[in-house]
Amino acid sequence: TIGGYGMQNIISDALANAGTDVYDVEVTLHGWKFLYPYYNVIGEGGVVQGNDVVNEGDAYASYTASVYNYDYNRDGTPKSYPSVAWAAAESDYHGFVYKYYLNVPDSVREYFEYIISEENISGTVSGMIRDVLDYVGNAAEFDRDYDDALDDEEDVVLAFLREYKEGDSQHFASAATLMLRTLGIPARYTKGYAATTTAGETVDVTDEAQHAWVEVYLNDFGWVAVDATPQEGI
Repeated sequence: TIGGYGMQNIISDALANAGTDVYDVEVTLHGWKFLYPYYNVIGEGGVVQGNDVVNEGDAYASYTASVYNYDYNRDGTPKSYPSVAWAAAESDYHGFVYKYYLNVPDSVREYFEYIISEENISGTVSGMIRDVLDYVGNAAEFDRDYDDALDDEEDVVLAFLREYKEGDSQHFASAATLMLRTLGIPARYTKGYAATTTAGETVDVTDEAQHAWVEVYLNDFGWVAVDATPQEGI
């Protein structure tokens, strides 16, 4: 960590250097899990997250977080790099990421290698990420009431894409994670909540807003959130 902040915050430093807009989010939690928005402003907002994969804190707390207004699906790769200290940390962390976030089962890898060849997915990392999100997002229908027999299949991702062709965000995120890894792009499955906010208004985020998405690792930038679920499921 740097100053107690985990490696999830590398991207925040890059966004700061890019002059990305900042806004404040007031959060009141009502138990179950401690939730924290993406891309916090380091040193502001009163919350220090030192864990790389899990937000930790009082699940009944109220707090204000200062965060960067950034959406990779919309904005693409940040136009700036982390500062010297964070860049040095990223150089060390890089090896850990590539060791642990590229694993793909052999049967799934073979299938995705075929799809990647058929769809001619290649080129820049940003281009391949877009192609994967487009492919997975169009490969099946979003349906919260999907046939739950899918989850009992021996290989859920293959069954989702080849046979059932319907599912919810967890299936789209799982498929995109493994397809990105097959392309050599470190990725990890992530879950939390997704909600649309409006400045100056309170938004109730209930269990119906539970969602799954993907984090991809961009060399020299860190983890960014991307989403393969069709828009109606977000």
